[in-house]
Amino acid sequence: MSSRRKAARKQKNEGKNGATAAALAPPPVYLQYTLRGYEDGQPFERTLAQLDRWAAQAAESLDVVISSIPYTDDDAQHEHGKKELAPPIRVTLRQSNSVFIGGQIWDTSFVLACWFYARVALGAIDIGGLHIAEVGAGIGLLSLALGALGAKVTATDLASVVPILQRNLDLNPAHAASVTAAALDWGDATAGAPPGSPFDLILACDCIYSEVSSSDLAVCLHRICAPGTVVWVVSEVRNESIQAAFAASIAPLFDIAFKDVDAEVLPLLPPELRSHSMRFYVLTRKDAPTETLKRPAWLL
Repeated sequence: MSSRRKAARKQKNEGKNGATAAALAPPPVYLQYTLRGYEDGQPFERTLAQLDRWAAQAAESLDVVISSIPYTDDDAQHEHGKKELAPPIRVTLRQSNSVFIGGQIWDTSFVLACWFYARVALGAIDIGGLHIAEVGAGIGLLSLALGALGAKVTATDLASVVPILQRNLDLNPAHAASVTAAALDWGDATAGAPPGSPFDLILACDCIYSEVSSSDLAVCLHRICAPGTVVWVVSEVRNESIQAAFAASIAPLFDIAFKDVDAEVLPLLPPELRSHSMRFYVLTRKDAPTETLKRPAWLL
């Protein structure tokens, strides 16, 4: 495939078509989160439904609600006979500025948590009992959402981030019963697979942020990926040179495909999240014996 055709395909798959997003029908999922913290020495509380990374990362804590009816109108919706498609997910998260990158929320975790919730609520997928590892789990929103939806989750990050992650698991015992926090250093070539291996799915959410770390990420994903595992790397596109470095690193190790963000992701997101530009890699090991693989079709 020519470089021009590849570039066109990537742009199509990144959800950049604003007209398409605006024309989509209302989704089966709603997001609302309340930020709490201090601003100019004064406590503040602010409730948002749209993505605002700077505001979210400045907060000390977040209360997140993902639901199938508008959370603020739920009583009125029930009175009019509108029933929830799935129980809402409510989580409380604490953040920390004391660690690099991993101590704050990132936008794509909101997007993927909503997307998984919508697909399960509609009956499109069932992740109950699925073994999932999240690489770069940060403060744990996505891992907790997956746990709430029935998956068995190993949430990993650097050892310096794990105490923050574990604290948030402890704050949400209803969703964390099937979630385990574990340290994983992408650059440690001697480290074995984290607890829970082998996994059905490995997720890396907003983990492509530098050329050096993207190379380490690629090698780490291959190291912990069993022959039957599918790897999803979902990243906001901030810098094409860093994306290119990651693509070059995974090319010798994985067969690479992309999910079509416009067709497969945007229709299931709240309108406020549909402008989020991201690339959705679907990876499988090049050396996997295809005759022995048993994967749910929706993973690919």
